[in-house]
Amino acid sequence: MTRRQADSKTMKEKRTRAKRTCEYTVRCRKANTHYGYSDYTPGRGGKYAASFLSGFTGILITDDYAGYNQVDHDQRPLCWAHGRRYFVDALEGIEEETGDSIAYRLLVQMAKIFHIEAKLQKRTKKEREKERVLRERPLVEQVFVWAKTGWPDRDGKRRKKSRR
Repeated sequence: MTRRQADSKTMKEKRTRAKRTCEYTVRCRKANTHYGYSDYTPGRGGKYAASFLSGFTGILITDDYAGYNQVDHDQRPLCWAHGRRYFVDALEGIEEETGDSIAYRLLVQMAKIFHIEAKLQKRTKKEREKERVLRERPLVEQVFVWAKTGWPDRDGKRRKKSRR
């Protein structure tokens, strides 16, 4: 299945008096082929993302920008680095100990994943893929197990899932 990573950035157009234009960029990977494609649009609205990515089928990896909600896709996993921000925000302003909180535990798990990823950057593509399966995949899978079954307390007992 084709995977595409899409991103957008707002910029001022220098040649016209337009207040802003938006560049949509897609990086694609299919069968060991990497390529990129960019387009400039008069705004950042979802209609431009939908137009830019029309006809796409496959996995669309994006940040949490709502404009991508209008894009037809098979799956849309969000970027872990962008998702991490919500858990950091959840801990801001909390004065009591946060070590038992779900947000804190998830951030610790993400830090382990990001640490492994940082160490893999100088490895070959094949080595990175192998190490990701061996070292990162169990950590990622554990997050999804916790999300489905409840988060364990420090003593190993399961917490009930929260709707928040």
